[in-house]
Amino acid sequence: MKLSVITVNLNNAHGLQKTILSIISQTFQNFEYIIIDGGSVDDSLKIIKQYPDNISKWVSEPDDGIYHAMNKGIRLAQGDYLLFLNSGDQLYASDTLWQVFETEHDQSILYGNVWVTPEDRVIRYPGKLTMAFLYEQTIVQQSIFYRRDLFHDLQFDESYRLISDWIFLMDQVVFKACSYLYVDLIIANYDATGLSSEKDSISLIRKERELFLPTRFPELVLDDFQTFFMLRKSELYESVVFLQRTTGLRKFVAALVSGIVKCYKFFKRIESKT
Repeated sequence: MKLSVITVNLNNAHGLQKTILSIISQTFQNFEYIIIDGGSVDDSLKIIKQYPDNISKWVSEPDDGIYHAMNKGIRLAQGDYLLFLNSGDQLYASDTLWQVFETEHDQSILYGNVWVTPEDRVIRYPGKLTMAFLYEQTIVQQSIFYRRDLFHDLQFDESYRLISDWIFLMDQVVFKACSYLYVDLIIANYDATGLSSEKDSISLIRKERELFLPTRFPELVLDDFQTFFMLRKSELYESVVFLQRTTGLRKFVAALVSGIVKCYKFFKRIESKT
């Protein structure tokens, strides 16, 4: 089986129905669909039971948070790749999965872009992932396909509330140098009204990142990164980047600086002789 799509839900019957419909309408059908419900008391179970032919596996029981629920889904999954599409999120188009899997892939991580609702904007990710990008940002899980074997030895850290998908991505890309492929298409409609998008949650994300980073990086490295990112926000950094991208101007400035240095040395020699 090529893919396992996993949806985590808690008391979001309306969002769950939207997610289910976007998944079962896919033209690509080589996948299983798993729903992990946290013991909802709204109409979520009623909706799940409406699609017995489309939902491969489902459970409804209390859990210890979103990452505990996602890890449950991982343990039930049988697909080569895993996609986490939570209640309220939707695949962008009916042929999204077909566009991703029309060709064979062997990379550990596939990722694409995401459409953010209700803001109605596209987040386009870089084709090359760097430590600088991952230090400040992340890729939302709705646009990532993980090979299931990545989770054999390591799953999502359940001790964090909101950043464990970022930690997992950081561990795989930075510390394990796993292979990845950027797929230049919009994978999902990401519901920005979810837990990790709330103002209080954004503050918690910052705090959890501050707690996590010293567990992977020495203090000296973190100090250098903080200095680097402060410089990135300065006008000086923008000037340097502009010069790097403008070959002719860069050569002119280099020649100008070299000329100024030579003039300075020349006049210093004259001054020393007088």
